This record gives sequence, structure tokens and C-alpha cells, in this order.
Amino acid sequence: MNIDPKTAHDPYIAQAEIVDALRVYLKGLRHADIALLRQYFHENAMITHVTATGVDVMTLETFLGLVKDAHSLGNLIETHVDPIIRECGQLASVHVPYHLPIGPNVSVGTVIFSFARVGGAWKCVYKIYSD
Repeated sequence: MNIDPKTAHDPYIAQAEIVDALRVYLKGLRHADIALLRQYFHENAMITHVTATGVDVMTLETFLGLVKDAHSLGNLIETHVDPIIRECGQLASVHVPYHLPIGPNVSVGTVIFSFARVGGAWKCVYKIYSD
């Protein structure tokens, strides 16, 4: 197989861009910066929370409202450990364990982000998480 270096795709650049996007998400979450979170998510993004008792699917606006409400208990400092990033052209996914103290409680689980390259930038179009 011959690969033209002028048109070859560099997956490491895409992965670095996705990591940068994740940093935007974590910073927006930490500071309840809704404008920053809107930069991270696509406007039609969907968020799904899976628990032992069920599945809650929400719009981006509902999720942003939850972020605002949770900040009444203190800053949301979510941490990620060893993300697994897979990129294929205009699509990418990130699978990562997370840890998120919320007031006196701690949410620990897994989050999977689905990304699409939109207008030259990686936008999260879907987030599913469990705790």
C-alpha cells in the first residue's frame, strides 16, 4: 500500500486535538462556565446517564442546568484517568474512567464521549456515563 505523504492523515494530531477538547470540557465543568461547555458540545448533543435503576437521556440544555445546580454544592472537579481515544476520519470516541466529587458524594464510573469534526473542530455529539 502506497501512502502519499502530502495527503496522509496524522492520527496523533487528531488525538491531541481531542485531548485539548477534553481539557475544555473539564475546565468548563470545574468553573460552571456554560459558554465554554457550549464550545465543547455540539448544539444538538445528547447526554445519557446510566444507573443501576435506569437510563436518563437528556438534551444539552438539561445537562447544562444540572451543571449549574450541582455547583451550588461546590466546584465540580472531574478527573479522568488513561483515556482511550479512537479516531477515524471525521469521527472519534473517548472511553475513560472518571472521578467526580459532588458535595458530600462522589460519582465514580465510566464516561464515553462521541465526537464529530464540525467546521474543523472536534465537537462532542454524545456523552454516556455510568456511576
